Amino acid sequence: MDFLYHTALFIHVVCGGMALVAGIPALFARKWEQTHRTSGRLFYYSVLGVAFTAITIAGWKSWFNLAGNATFLLHIGLFTFYQVNAGYRSVRDKTLRPYLFDYFLGILGLINGALMLASMNMVLMVFGGIQLGLALQDVHGWWVRSRGNKLPPMAWLRRHLGNMIGAYIAVFTAFLVVNSNGHWLIWLGPTMAFTPLLIYWNVRLGQGKPPVKKSRIKPTLAAAAMAMLLWTQPGAAQPYVEGGNTRHRFAQITLGASSTFRMGNSQLQTNIPNLTTPTPLGTEGNHRLLIGGTHFWGHADFYVAFPILTTGDQRQRGGVETGFRYLPWRLESAKVRPYVGFSHMVDRIRFNDGATLSRNRLPLQAGLYYLQGAHLFEVGWRQTFSNDWNYHFGTTAQGKAQLPGGALSLSYKWMFDTTLGAEKNWKSGRTAYLTDTLSKLGRLNSWTVGIGPSAGFFLSKADYLNQQLPWLGQHAGSTMLELMLGYYYQPRDVQLSLVYRSMNSSISAFGNSQEINRRAISLEGYHFFADYHGFVPYVGLVLSADQWQVQTQLNPEINQTAFNYNGWLLSPGITAGWDIRPDELQRWYLRTSLRYFPGQRLSSGAGQMRVDQLEVNFIQLVVMPGRFR
Repeated sequence: MDFLYHTALFIHVVCGGMALVAGIPALFARKWEQTHRTSGRLFYYSVLGVAFTAITIAGWKSWFNLAGNATFLLHIGLFTFYQVNAGYRSVRDKTLRPYLFDYFLGILGLINGALMLASMNMVLMVFGGIQLGLALQDVHGWWVRSRGNKLPPMAWLRRHLGNMIGAYIAVFTAFLVVNSNGHWLIWLGPTMAFTPLLIYWNVRLGQGKPPVKKSRIKPTLAAAAMAMLLWTQPGAAQPYVEGGNTRHRFAQITLGASSTFRMGNSQLQTNIPNLTTPTPLGTEGNHRLLIGGTHFWGHADFYVAFPILTTGDQRQRGGVETGFRYLPWRLESAKVRPYVGFSHMVDRIRFNDGATLSRNRLPLQAGLYYLQGAHLFEVGWRQTFSNDWNYHFGTTAQGKAQLPGGALSLSYKWMFDTTLGAEKNWKSGRTAYLTDTLSKLGRLNSWTVGIGPSAGFFLSKADYLNQQLPWLGQHAGSTMLELMLGYYYQPRDVQLSLVYRSMNSSISAFGNSQEINRRAISLEGYHFFADYHGFVPYVGLVLSADQWQVQTQLNPEINQTAFNYNGWLLSPGITAGWDIRPDELQRWYLRTSLRYFPGQRLSSGAGQMRVDQLEVNFIQLVVMPGRFR
């Protein structure tokens, strides 16, 4: 039964990741182009997988009394099942003539929405309100048709957009909650961001207005500009091979899953002869969701791996991994290609009731890729070094854990492209003409909204922990959600942003613990200074206002003063990163960023703690609402 449960969980997370990525081109591509149809179909089947596995897992949790809120998961599963099916059927039959399955969906939406509203859970009540409102629209449509009247113009499009946006809200929310600290803003952030868009389209289409407003500039120019802003088309499996090294073939998005298996057992030694040594660590399997992209026309692979399931020895766990791989011979279909690379990850081990010891690791990698069409397969080896870990098996018993350094890696990735359709206009010079014209009119300046997973790492050891509580371990870092609101000034290629994120890190051992909470809002400004075939780096300065809270709980027999802190710290730093920018007419970009805050130090009567931070925003979706005009 455990195998079936973990299999369903694995499928649930993989389908969720596929839906998360496929939903982006489905939302922003032109609705009548092939990209929207292809990505929308993938989104539909992925969300179906999410819904079915969520309902299955909820049933198992309830039947076998497993940990977790089964009722909550069941409601969200039914919510996504209703939303995605209602949205898909609106396209399949634009007359909205109801069939037996549509009546089933409508009744399901009414019942599930009403129960969520009655739950008195704030998150469920918000989702329940959305579902109940859309289900009531379905009932109203049935009533209008039963009286022999016609539905309003584009009613099918209203239903399609409303339900698909609702389904994407659910998928996006689930992803953020799983990879963050669960703050209420994380639960409701996507809903607050997307609901105004949902209401806007419902009102606009309800008035019979077309999806695109008339522009205030010349109609022919406006039409061409709108086409360029929205134009995408699915790329072939290897467009960089077929069409040469152009900027619109520079990068492709990848989505998939991987498994790594640490080979061999650990060796343990202690400095107390009579101490019972714990059982050595066994083989660990770490199964992860992959999001990333190939760059430099198939010569480089960047990825982020989010752990979703650990099998084998549960005392040893790998965290989020960010990696780079170089291919001397670029990827080509039906050919084997070697790679070498490296990555950054956080390793964690724990014995009995001791500390969870964390380490930042930089393993080297080598292996082989095989590309077949759009499907990329990989087998490789990951090797870490300095595998002797000093570990406290008690407050006075120190020993050494020698961990295996090698791990077998297997992965699958699906490759796709979303910007190849703009290449023709780039080559003809039309993109340059439209960019110059719209820039002079100020139409390329825009407010920016960004969201994405990030991680904060502690770069230095805390003096207080190192000197007074060495057996408690050190803080390594944690993943978090990053929210950005800013303004982009296109003539100078400058971005000014406010960025919010919240980080939580806790360590514990032998009944003692310390928890650190950091909430930060930063003002940052940076300048994009180059453009290498759409790879656009930037550098800038950042000033962050951080609220730090440190709570230390010690047993009475521990003869030490607890370190507690609650206050604000103003921290200057630097930021750098890059955008993937095929051209300057895009409505959304993918951004990777780093921030470094040196010299951060907290002080209390118990001592000092250095908390220098390195933040890595793995992949951020940056949307420019001003370009939707």
